[in-house]
Amino acid sequence: MIRISDAAQAHFAKLLANQEEGTQIRVFVINPGTPNAECGVSYCPPDAVEATDTALKF
Repeated sequence: MIRISDAAQAHFAKLLANQEEGTQIRVFVINPGTPNAECGVSYCPPDAVEATDTALKF
């Protein structure tokens, strides 16, 4: 499971305050299960939410 500290939540909330209403934070992995795996964080506008996304409430 992903744990996001209170300080990180406050930081993300501040960043999201300047984005389009309904924008969320997306955490993702590229090349999972390989030696080249990478983690990333990006904005996820409301129209980019996919049915396979897992929403975690913070």
